[in-house]
Amino acid sequence: MGKGTNFSGQPVLSQLIKLMDRSKINTLASKSGANYYTKHFDGYLKAAFGWLFFSYIFLKSR
Repeated sequence: MGKGTNFSGQPVLSQLIKLMDRSKINTLASKSGANYYTKHFDGYLKAAFGWLFFSYIFLKSR
């Protein structure tokens, strides 16, 4: 099996974050009102940090 060239040298978590659709996440966040009180920390960054926090807690508990 040959090596994939799409994600060479990147950690798995950054690959998962890049697969998330930024415009769709921000659209859902603005519809739900999640971006109402924030200027720079949009729904996409909240989702990315959520993945990071979840993976940290998950790996720490192992």
